[in-house]
Amino acid sequence: MRYVRRGLALLLSLIVLISLLSSAAAEVPFLQHADGWMPLLTGMPAEVVVKADVTSCMPYDEERLAMLRQVTDELTMRIRTSGEEGSVTILVGATEAMTMAVRGREAQLSFMSQMSFAAGDDPMGKLLGGSTAFSMPYGLSAEAETLLEDGWTLLLALEEPLAEYGNRKNVRTAITDMGLARTCTDYAISANKVDILLPMLLDNCPEGWLREILSGLTFSGKQTLRVYRDENGVPLRMEYNGTCGPEGNLRTVKLVWRMRRDDVAYRDEVTLTSPAKSGTNKNNLEFERVLTKNKQGAWELEGSFTYTVVADKQTTTRKGDFSLVNAATDSADVVTGEVTLQQKLPGQDAFDGVRIAPEMTLSAENGSPVITGSVTVSTLNGKDVLDSAVLHIGMYPFAGVIWQEREEVIDLDQLSAEELAVLQADVTYGAAVSLVRPLIMLLGDTADWFFRDMLPEQIQRITDAANIVVLE
Repeated sequence: MRYVRRGLALLLSLIVLISLLSSAAAEVPFLQHADGWMPLLTGMPAEVVVKADVTSCMPYDEERLAMLRQVTDELTMRIRTSGEEGSVTILVGATEAMTMAVRGREAQLSFMSQMSFAAGDDPMGKLLGGSTAFSMPYGLSAEAETLLEDGWTLLLALEEPLAEYGNRKNVRTAITDMGLARTCTDYAISANKVDILLPMLLDNCPEGWLREILSGLTFSGKQTLRVYRDENGVPLRMEYNGTCGPEGNLRTVKLVWRMRRDDVAYRDEVTLTSPAKSGTNKNNLEFERVLTKNKQGAWELEGSFTYTVVADKQTTTRKGDFSLVNAATDSADVVTGEVTLQQKLPGQDAFDGVRIAPEMTLSAENGSPVITGSVTVSTLNGKDVLDSAVLHIGMYPFAGVIWQEREEVIDLDQLSAEELAVLQADVTYGAAVSLVRPLIMLLGDTADWFFRDMLPEQIQRITDAANIVVLE
């Protein structure tokens, strides 16, 4: 089960990566052919085949790692999704050893072929004895890509409704890396008019995550906004200062956003500080990214972020950096580079994290996404690499049957704790039989991972038992 869970988590890392790639400025996306794929990836009928080449696995030494590779080299994961249906199949060699399938609130296991299982929530998780829900790692959200784009739209849209509160003056101010500002406008909304601000923001903000955030804010006291614009009226820098936050959790907020949108580069640098009006709570963010085209004509996307949250005197820090290149062809995006995501939770001495290094080609087949190539995924503790594997991935459109109708359906919610525990033990045993026995048959006497430290007669008994099962 650990192999299945890790495989799904690593596949999720691929989805996170594609989400990040899509997050460049909407006017000039980093992905030239696969831009806007996220809704397709989460809803399209697809088959993903993943094979792992394990290069390190703590705490194993080289000898033990070589034994592990004997096993993982024979394993392939196949994931199929279509609407509310999905399945994960583990292949041992060319044999489908085990399949887990889900449809809505029902689940199936190939080694319990006469029945399905139902539950009000996460039926597969109940069968496996733990949640199968996956979320974006390290607090990331697939919707995060919209924040800057919607923020840019909002900033442009506010110029007219804020005009009566603004004082504009001509300047000649160089905004480092962004351009030459020719005007600076200071907007001020007094405390007795602060109630106009939230409706103004919501009226001009696109639907999405940013609008949801704004809708939950309360503004208090005087609010100020300063915007530097170039000779064409395009914003280069904005700075907001004011008191706002969720009801009962007001913060002294300073937000500085430096931006560039031209044929030289698309660049964003964001600094946010938001200490609580009382107490030590705060949320601080440092973020930067830049999208440029190199001398070879390939798009380069680079950046980093650090997000620190202090709540009830407990500190959580998340950080990351990315450096990616898209040497796109006429029909496909060809992406290489590296993304590192890390976090340090309260009580931890060091950051843990993941490093994702793609060598992927993203194209389309009859309008549906196709992904081929590999992604090297490494887990980190501080600067040390714990586990690392090269995932060889093929993702293609899928048209076929996932769910098999069965006569008997067991309602897991109606089982007692003791009955559920017995069923979970049966599932664990069934999974072990389904996976281990075909592996032993395939590997034979070279199955060092299973047979190390066993006596020859013990190895023979296990091999004989596997032969009996296969012959039956």
